[in-house]
Amino acid sequence: METAASAPAFSLAACSAALEAALRGPGCADGRVWFKESSGRNLKSRDWIAPRAALSKLYPRGQVPEDLIERLLSEYRHRLYIQSCKQTGSGLAILMDHPALFTHVLGNMLLYTRPLKVLSAKKKCVILNCAPLQENKGSESLTVSHLRTILLVDHLAEVLRQQGWEVHITPNLALKTSVYNFLKLLRVTWPCTQQTTSNEEAVSNFKKILSESVYTQLGKDKASSNQAQNMLPEDVLFKVHLKQFVKDKELEGYDANLDMALVKEEALRQIAELQHKVEKENAEDGLVIHVVGCEEEFQQQKIDLLWRILNTSRDRVTQKHLVCGSVKVIGESSHINAVQYFQFRRSQMQEASVMKYGNLVQGDSWTEIICSMTSATIRFELLATAHRTPGEWLLLYNYVIPFQEVLCQTMQSLSSTKGIRLTINTETVCKFLVNLSIDFSSYYNRVHILGEPLEHLFNQMFARLQLMKALREVFHTALGTLHVTPPSQL
Repeated sequence: METAASAPAFSLAACSAALEAALRGPGCADGRVWFKESSGRNLKSRDWIAPRAALSKLYPRGQVPEDLIERLLSEYRHRLYIQSCKQTGSGLAILMDHPALFTHVLGNMLLYTRPLKVLSAKKKCVILNCAPLQENKGSESLTVSHLRTILLVDHLAEVLRQQGWEVHITPNLALKTSVYNFLKLLRVTWPCTQQTTSNEEAVSNFKKILSESVYTQLGKDKASSNQAQNMLPEDVLFKVHLKQFVKDKELEGYDANLDMALVKEEALRQIAELQHKVEKENAEDGLVIHVVGCEEEFQQQKIDLLWRILNTSRDRVTQKHLVCGSVKVIGESSHINAVQYFQFRRSQMQEASVMKYGNLVQGDSWTEIICSMTSATIRFELLATAHRTPGEWLLLYNYVIPFQEVLCQTMQSLSSTKGIRLTINTETVCKFLVNLSIDFSSYYNRVHILGEPLEHLFNQMFARLQLMKALREVFHTALGTLHVTPPSQL
């Protein structure tokens, strides 16, 4: 009998790779052949399909030789839990051994319902820079787009931690400020400090570096006989040639319109805070991800390039930019800020609770429930888009088995992306949870988990209870990446 300690996890990605290799010989054409089914209707008769159109590129008329099918079955039947492999009008169809795979997955539940930590010889470190919070303004200045960026950082940090990364978030917030209190309402745990770190020495050093840099055209700290050249705005310290720096260093991915940067002290303080975080966390060879709204992307690229110019040490951090699209609020409330948006959603949640439970909705426990549900609603609104699908095999095959792969998809581009722009599939977990909720609701409304107390139905009932337990673990782990606490009642 397999045990959780010894049984290898069944992986849909590994299954797909094995099936692809089985149909391809040396010199075969590139392109995907096998496709995993996901709809309830198709899953009744097949779990994988190699469409005839794809097979026709490999075999005459798309007909796979019978001896090849036999070899596929003999080699992979037990390893990939294959029950049958047949030629159909649609193509080559594989039906998996559902009972065997159910037994394996539910008997080794932790292999599937826990995040897969990537083991590496050296601890991987990432610093998430939430650009909207760098300017240190009050909560009333936060837009709904800024709120989306903040929640994205919070979610991304948890996903990375679950996969074994050492994660640090910047900037630190001062305790008891309006922004700190607002994020606390949203159930966002943000790094905070009793007092602001003084980076005066670093800022002073940065001024010296810029005053001597070949990329600095002119600065207030640099004397000039040409009065016209020194006509800079009062709060501007330096004028820096970013375009020339990008050209000299052969950097890719930056906006073509970046030219001259008018450097103010605030920009140097932001860079000093980033540099301080890198040095404090010993992350000189780590990764810095600037999470920024599309409206501030241009300015953040300037900060990036200035930091490159100012960082004269041999150890240089890798900078990437995760750009969030803007959030458009439609209707009468289109001009509300993030705080007003939260208050609006909380009042709706309060009204809905009163309509359902009446006078019971009062006291600290209900305040906590309503705030928690408001936070969850806002997170899903800003980080997800809705989707749908309808089945027990569907739940296991589409959600429990591929759950670890879903979490890993979020970070697939970290090591493969080129240039400075980073694309993170941050909507993956939300879409996964929405789809799972729809399919689970459909299943739960149709199927009686606790059936009749008849002995011949006990095995079925216990198997379904195990499936419910697995789905509960998946729900809780996925919600945990969003820092959403599952409610005890709705």
